[in-house]
Amino acid sequence: MVYNKFVFIGLIICSAIFIAIGIFCLTLMNMPTSREEAGGGIYFTVEPGGVSPMMLFSLIGGGLIILGLVAAAIALMQKNVPTFTITEKGIICKYKGKETLSLFKDISDVYLFSVGRTSYTGSINSLAYRKNKSDAWTLISPRNSGYDKLISTFRSLYSEQRVQALRAQLEHGATLEFNYVDAKMIWFKRAFSLNVAGAAKYRFLTAEVLSD
Repeated sequence: MVYNKFVFIGLIICSAIFIAIGIFCLTLMNMPTSREEAGGGIYFTVEPGGVSPMMLFSLIGGGLIILGLVAAAIALMQKNVPTFTITEKGIICKYKGKETLSLFKDISDVYLFSVGRTSYTGSINSLAYRKNKSDAWTLISPRNSGYDKLISTFRSLYSEQRVQALRAQLEHGATLEFNYVDAKMIWFKRAFSLNVAGAAKYRFLTAEVLSD
């Protein structure tokens, strides 16, 4: 399983802590600035030309609340990432309560690519697969924890089992189709794609292999 629940829980805890401290700081904005105003209680000393407690605590409190909201948003994004389980014969994708099993021998298209800072180096950090042209791509990317091991295992099992299935089809006289991407399009996507989904949108070309 790729998705790490501890990441989600940790982000939610950090979000709650940041927001709580931020709200507490906002309650200190009206802190007295002299002993007389405080009536013997706690007060905030302001040096000449210094920052008032209202400005100081509003900036700190507001900043912490924003950080908390950002952490919560990242946690929700992480929770919406699909989870994957690799079996001996295929890969199971679980997303929004729905599980889909794709057998390696039935997956017709696999696309390996890179996104983010490694996109220009050509280092592979993402994989997309689909059973046929009419299916939507299923994406494995750096958003999935442990993606590198998942992609490596997928490639190993897929290449072994898919080749066996294709060889059997050729032996029975079938004509095979292979989809591929023009190299120019790959470099264009590396330069201008903003996210994983955009990088996987290609116009595929088709080549045929005939049996002897």
